[in-house]
Amino acid sequence: MALFLTWESGHVPEEGYVVTSSLSALTLSYRKEPAGHLYHLFALKQTGLHEESEEEDTAADDEAGAKSRSSSVNDFSSLDEEATSGTKWKGKGKKKGKKKGHGDLYALLGLQNERWMATPDQIRLAYRKSALLHHPDKQGIPSGDEVGKQEAEDKFKAIQEAYETLFDPAKRREFDSLDEFDDSLPGEVESAEAFYTVYGQAFSRNSRWAVHQPAPTLGDDTSSYEEVDKFYDFWYGFKSWREFPHPDEEDIEQAEGREHKRWIERINAKLREKGTKAEARRIRELAEKKATQKERAALRRVWAAQTDLHAAVDEDAVEQLCAGLALAQLRDLNAELSRVGAELEERLAALDARLATVRLLQKALDKWPAGTAKRWEVVQGYVRTRTTDEILDMVKHGLKAHAARAVPQTYEVAAKRQGNTVIRSEATERHTSFTDVDVPAVNGSKPGTASPEAAAPVQWTEAQELALIKALKVVRKEVPDRWEVVSSLVPGRTKADCFTRFKQMKAAHKAKTGK
Repeated sequence: MALFLTWESGHVPEEGYVVTSSLSALTLSYRKEPAGHLYHLFALKQTGLHEESEEEDTAADDEAGAKSRSSSVNDFSSLDEEATSGTKWKGKGKKKGKKKGHGDLYALLGLQNERWMATPDQIRLAYRKSALLHHPDKQGIPSGDEVGKQEAEDKFKAIQEAYETLFDPAKRREFDSLDEFDDSLPGEVESAEAFYTVYGQAFSRNSRWAVHQPAPTLGDDTSSYEEVDKFYDFWYGFKSWREFPHPDEEDIEQAEGREHKRWIERINAKLREKGTKAEARRIRELAEKKATQKERAALRRVWAAQTDLHAAVDEDAVEQLCAGLALAQLRDLNAELSRVGAELEERLAALDARLATVRLLQKALDKWPAGTAKRWEVVQGYVRTRTTDEILDMVKHGLKAHAARAVPQTYEVAAKRQGNTVIRSEATERHTSFTDVDVPAVNGSKPGTASPEAAAPVQWTEAQELALIKALKVVRKEVPDRWEVVSSLVPGRTKADCFTRFKQMKAAHKAKTGK
């Protein structure tokens, strides 16, 4: 059979030909047909007529995380060197997540209120009760109800899995770490009552993660220094049992052996390290927030107590310091203010004591004026807080001569000047006492007792002093019984009175002239 190609001459173009299409390059073709289960599943997904089941979700998650797991294994390739030489392992797959519909294991056992505070005995009793209550054989399901039987069996299996998880300390610790928890930190509070309430609840809430129990509470204004120090030591060195499972962790139950298990544990620990460090920073930030709030309150109290500073430093400036300074800077500032305040209080206390001494000295000088026998010993016995030399310096440099009032504003106690002291004669002995005040002796012996006759010494009048001076000029040293003659010329005075008064006047003249 032969085929002949024919054409109509009228349809031939003027050029003699026409291009209707061009040949393409050779392409590689796969001999595949759009058929099979996967093709139909893909087509249903594109049209939106297919819903993925839990198993398909898990498979998709495993496929999506395969690259992430492989990169994680490469990052920790150094850990392989610790294993047996020549031994290499591959990831067996991620851990299985919680099954949807049975996520709350505590609720399955009826412990939704106790949760992480439930004891092992409570978990055991709750499991027995739930197992008896939800056993498939005790549900009264008809024999033909296959759906009801399957639901009862699924719930009973979920209860068993919940008990296995919560009764295992490691698995329960991981489950409790994923439980819902408020990680937020409190902010600034105004009053002290609100501070202890807000921060007390925050510390109490976070104490559930503490390894060492019971955790110290925040306390209040009446807490002792030991309690406060113990509180900060605990929270700054806080040790948490909280875990942070990573979505790319390997399932340790699929390990091939002991070395493989250790290898998986090291990789999982590396993956959890980021969350553990973030938790440590969060707890430390909570403790620092409390400490910062305390330092700010201390700074405000110092400013409020110093009313004289309000004109120079207003409240806005104090608030700017509280908001702008870090914890360490606030501590340094408060420590410096405390030091300056303590130093100022010491100076004020010393000034008050000095003023009290000056007032007491002025009172003593008014009570025992010039001319009193053993005046400075009597004054020293009255003041008691200063020695005789110090009293003489105070009178000479801090009090105006013959003035009735002291000048405490410009008074400064002069230092003892004993280096240039020259003893010109032997010390004289006083055989008669003219004071009713117990005066301690210079050599440290016990103070003497004044005689009853000298209980009320008579002061020298101006007329008696003038008579004594005239008598001393008239009666010379050569006159026998000179003091008896002098006393006869001074009205109302005895021989001893005249002699003692002469010594006092002579000592006063030497002290004044320095000769």
